[in-house]
Amino acid sequence: MSKKQLIVDTSIELFAQNGIEATSVQHITEACGISKGAFYLHFKSKDELLLSIFDYFMKFILGKIDDFVNSSTAPKEKLHAFFLFNLSIFEEHASFAKVFIQEHMHSINQELFEKLKGYDNRLNHSLLQLLDQVYGDSIQETRYDLLVLMKGFLRAYSELILLQPMPHDFEKLSAMLVEKTDILAAHSKKAYVTEALLESESQLEVVTISAETVIEEIEDVQLHVTDPLELESLEILKEELVKEQPRKAVVTGLTHNISKQDRTEWLRYLLRQLRF
Repeated sequence: MSKKQLIVDTSIELFAQNGIEATSVQHITEACGISKGAFYLHFKSKDELLLSIFDYFMKFILGKIDDFVNSSTAPKEKLHAFFLFNLSIFEEHASFAKVFIQEHMHSINQELFEKLKGYDNRLNHSLLQLLDQVYGDSIQETRYDLLVLMKGFLRAYSELILLQPMPHDFEKLSAMLVEKTDILAAHSKKAYVTEALLESESQLEVVTISAETVIEEIEDVQLHVTDPLELESLEILKEELVKEQPRKAVVTGLTHNISKQDRTEWLRYLLRQLRF
C-alpha cells in the first residue's frame, strides 16, 4: 500500500470514530506512523485530504457499478446487485457519512460541488445503460424518470440506515427495490424528466477520457500491485496507450488480467470509456 493510500484509509477510520474537526493532522500522522512532512508531501491540507477521500469513495463505487453493468450476469440480477452493493457500502461507512453530513454538508465548496456533479454524470450514464439492458425499448418514454426514481430509492433507504442503525436485511430490501422498479417500468406512462432537462443541468454531458488520464491511473495502481503478472500487464497497457492508435483487442485482453484486483475498479472504468 502506498503512503498516500495509508493516509486516506487511516483518516476514514479516525474521522468516523472521532469526527473530522476533532481529528488533527498530528492524530493522522501518529496513527499512520509517519511524519507531518510525509503527510504534506501528499496533501496540502486536511481539506485536500477530504476531497481525496471523496474521490476514493466515488471512484470505487462507480467502478463497481460499471463492473456490474458490463458483466455477463443476467440483467435483472445486475439490478439487484446494484441495489445490494450501494446499500451495503453505505452501511459499512455509515459512521463516516454521518460525521461528514453533520460537520461539512453545510459548507460544501465549489470544488467539491463540481466533483459531485461530475461523478453524478458518470453514474447517470451507467444507470441508463443498466436500465436499457433490463427493460429495453419498453421504457424509452420513461427511462429518465426511472433513473431519478432509482437514485431516490437509494437516497431514502440510505437515510433509513443512517437514522436506524440496526441490522437490516439488504438482500430482502434489494429484492423489494427491484420489484418496485419493475412495477414502475411496466406501468408508468407519464414522464416528466427528459434528456433535454438532464442535459440542461449537465448531468448527461458526454465524458471524454484521454489516454493520459488512464496512464496516470495505471501509475497509481502500480503502487498497490505486487503480483508480477499484473505488474507486467499494467506496464504493457501503458506502452499500448502511448501509441497513436492503441489496439482495442490488446487493451481489452490486458484489462481482463487485472479484473479481479482490489483498487483497480476505477482503472477498469476508465479503460471501458476509452474510444478507439
